[in-house]
Amino acid sequence: MHRVTPTISIVLATFERPRFLEKALAALDRSTVLPHEVIVWDNGSADETGRILSDWERRPPAASGAERRRVVRNAVNIGIDAYGEAARLACGAYIAVMDDDVIDMPAGWDRAMTAAFEADPLLGFLAADVVQDDVTRGGKPGLACYERTEYDGGIVIDYGPAGGWLAMTPRRVLEEAGGFPRLGRLYYHHDGIYSERVVSKGYRTGVLAGVKVYHACDRAASEMFGYGADQARKEAHRLFLEADRLAQEWRFAEAAEGYRRFLDRERDSSLARARLAHALMMIDRFEEAETESRAVLRVSDAPGRETAAVVLGMLALRRGETGQAEELFQQVLARFPEHPRAHALLGVLLARTGRPAEAAYHLVSALFVEPEMGDAARVLLALASDPAIGSRPEVNAALSGYAVRVGKDGEFARAWTKRTAAVER
Repeated sequence: MHRVTPTISIVLATFERPRFLEKALAALDRSTVLPHEVIVWDNGSADETGRILSDWERRPPAASGAERRRVVRNAVNIGIDAYGEAARLACGAYIAVMDDDVIDMPAGWDRAMTAAFEADPLLGFLAADVVQDDVTRGGKPGLACYERTEYDGGIVIDYGPAGGWLAMTPRRVLEEAGGFPRLGRLYYHHDGIYSERVVSKGYRTGVLAGVKVYHACDRAASEMFGYGADQARKEAHRLFLEADRLAQEWRFAEAAEGYRRFLDRERDSSLARARLAHALMMIDRFEEAETESRAVLRVSDAPGRETAAVVLGMLALRRGETGQAEELFQQVLARFPEHPRAHALLGVLLARTGRPAEAAYHLVSALFVEPEMGDAARVLLALASDPAIGSRPEVNAALSGYAVRVGKDGEFARAWTKRTAAVER
């Protein structure tokens, strides 16, 4: 094996996806031309992954690109944290992270990517472009997310999100950014979080146009070479649950990315698309939120239609189109009479438009279904200053229930204590 200092270190994490892995390693062997090392981190696979890696370690390196090979066989699955652990073992001037389902790439991809870094000294994280066909869109966001710049030598960079399917960063940038994130989870978001770190240090991220790899996500996993559909569905389900968890924690940017990755695999899921729309709305990406919501509503009886309608109502309310917003919220409640978000938003709308009694009804309804809905409680407390509303037992029950949940601290607690003291006097 050649013992030259590698220009790039390629780190690849895998767990029980031997058919992907075999193709990914073969693609690297035939396509990488610069001096390099490949570090494969096996996250405790118990299937034929071990045999494939042993065969690969023994196989003579390809003629092009002197290489080193190293396999780390970890006892447990540490998920995407494996990229950071493997990167600590790397010694190249550039570190490339690669998913094990990248199964093809053009010859010289590595030389083209390092040339891009030389063309733009402020480039911090660069992904290869992806093939998009009828079975995969490669996990790449839409073209609207990118801005193209052309450099001498035919180098074209689309500045914007850099996906982690096959992406490169200079060692100096990786060290300045504090390394790849340790997230303590099995799947995804490492690329997005690392990109944020890179940008925070004054660098840029993007995609190298014209250097396209085949990222076999979406339906490609099963349709191209028989990768188990059951396992693909399980992985997709984990993605969906992870995105839901992030949304519940109000980490909507990460949740949106998670829903997009799920939709890469299950593109017809209207429920995921509706939840993506809501996440986009919450991070002020209003045009995208509207596009995704309308896509859901074009399918009659699609799961998630109520969420999509609520998002469109929120957008209408933001534009001052109260009539349209009210109609959308009422449509949701006609079908789902206990929908808490529709009740809360309609209550806020009615309070703003001088209909306090109707507003109180919807705000109380929201709090009875979801007692910790703070925006509904705050608006209802303001309305309760009117004795005609504040004397209603259901209003006081809803407010006292929320007060118990938030405790004695905070602005609401102080306002509630002041109000109850005044009522008692």
